[in-house]
Amino acid sequence: MELVIRFATYSALASNRLTRISVARSKVESAAILPAQEAEMRRIAEAESVHYSNKLENNDLPLIDAQRAVGGELTPDARAKIELVNYVRALRLIDELHAERALSYTSDVLLLVHRTLTQGLGGSKPGFERRHEGAWRDGVAVVADRISGKVFHEGEPAELVPGYMDWLCEWLSKNRRQRETYPVPVLAGVAHWAVTWIHPFADGNGRMARLLTGMILLREDFMERRVFSLERHYARNKDAYLAALRTVRRHDKDLGPWLEYFLDGLANEYERIAERVETLTRISAHVRAGTELNVRQEQALTELVMARRSRFTRAEYQQIADIGLSAAKEDLAEMVQAGVLRINRRGPTSDYVFARHADGAPRSTRWTDERIQTELRKFLAGRDRWPKAEEWRAAGKKSLYDHASAHGGIKRWRQRLGY
Repeated sequence: MELVIRFATYSALASNRLTRISVARSKVESAAILPAQEAEMRRIAEAESVHYSNKLENNDLPLIDAQRAVGGELTPDARAKIELVNYVRALRLIDELHAERALSYTSDVLLLVHRTLTQGLGGSKPGFERRHEGAWRDGVAVVADRISGKVFHEGEPAELVPGYMDWLCEWLSKNRRQRETYPVPVLAGVAHWAVTWIHPFADGNGRMARLLTGMILLREDFMERRVFSLERHYARNKDAYLAALRTVRRHDKDLGPWLEYFLDGLANEYERIAERVETLTRISAHVRAGTELNVRQEQALTELVMARRSRFTRAEYQQIADIGLSAAKEDLAEMVQAGVLRINRRGPTSDYVFARHADGAPRSTRWTDERIQTELRKFLAGRDRWPKAEEWRAAGKKSLYDHASAHGGIKRWRQRLGY
């Protein structure tokens, strides 16, 4: 049992979006940001993923509840709250499986994630019973408008679901190394669509499709820093998201328009985070020079930068750091002495500004063809063959590889350098 997956050779739009993704991803993965900054970005991304993925399924709880779920502070005493708590657990299960090298493309893993996602929800809505938690559906699957009743899609017959899902897992396993034909973002986009098309579960299909997207990006080392929320992009315009999925018609299954939409969302999210990371490096640049900040200082400065605050008072720092007057004065004095901050005295009051803002923007480190060629020659010196993927990662040269891919492609650079 297999699906027909068809899309024309990448359109100019799709190719452009793959390049945008690669460049933005390199900026994020190679950025030297503080541990507290990365932890804060990860916390925000996790809460946004939980909130927006469930919002797409008509869960109207506010973002603050998703933040509480991420912090372990939300009591799951109603269906909507259970959905948030379970989504957090599913995200962390995927992280744990990845850390244990057990994040494989198998039906067993998908059913385990689904069981975590839906645990305790069986019996809370018509057509979804306890036996459906972590199991393939045993009835029909119809996607219809809640008001008009218009049917948009009917999933594959229940008796064919196990075969289709085994095929999808085998397809992912077989094509995960075919990076020329199936770059990782394309692999994720195809899988996202396939789950919504097959509709293998009695409930939770949309959330599972979005979880599988993140799972693939993580499994294929395409999201080493978990600071992205793809769900945020879909929820900002739910109609466009659903319309893109519905462009795939039953008679031809051309995934081209869907993949263009999917890749555009991925590019937008990666670029949004790349811009945020570039802002955060204004602080970490000082740390690389030898400055050491305590955890409290890191967290407070991170919050200020994330809020785009380049100027603030002692009282504002004291409130953000949640400390007393004496401790705030000591923190700020240390950071002024270390060159992280500068103090501007204005009469009886004063405020603080990031030293990087005072000095101007950091010098550009744009990746040009000349720079890529120079870096490649250094890395390849003494090698008689082109390095394998794991050698780039082990040497800390993944960013160089990605920028070479984005600037003409690896094949071009291999030929240019005689490999």
